[in-house]
Amino acid sequence: MVNKVSLDRVIWVSIHFLLLIVTTRSFSCVSSVVATGSFSCLLKYTVKDCDPSTGEADEDGYEDEYALEDMEVTVADYMQRVALANFASAWEELGPENELEDTFVLGHMTSLEGKLIYDC
Repeated sequence: MVNKVSLDRVIWVSIHFLLLIVTTRSFSCVSSVVATGSFSCLLKYTVKDCDPSTGEADEDGYEDEYALEDMEVTVADYMQRVALANFASAWEELGPENELEDTFVLGHMTSLEGKLIYDC
């Protein structure tokens, strides 16, 4: 399946992130069948000149494209929906061998307020 994800505008020297979710068909008769492989990605865009004083883009532009790295899908990329009637009991069933506890030091900070950095 070929699909297109559009972004209205990307300003030069800015960073934008894209999350891509690929869904597969459910094989109810064979639960161990998963599709693996790779597919290519192509970034298609329109280049437009921009007036640096106003930030306005010209009406005219030219089409261009850039081949991105191939995307590989492995078994580790799959997530399976699991219905849990009681999450707390399922968590406890994992046992202490699956638990990790650690201590972190904040240094000279007295609070976390204003110290957190969000990468969105």
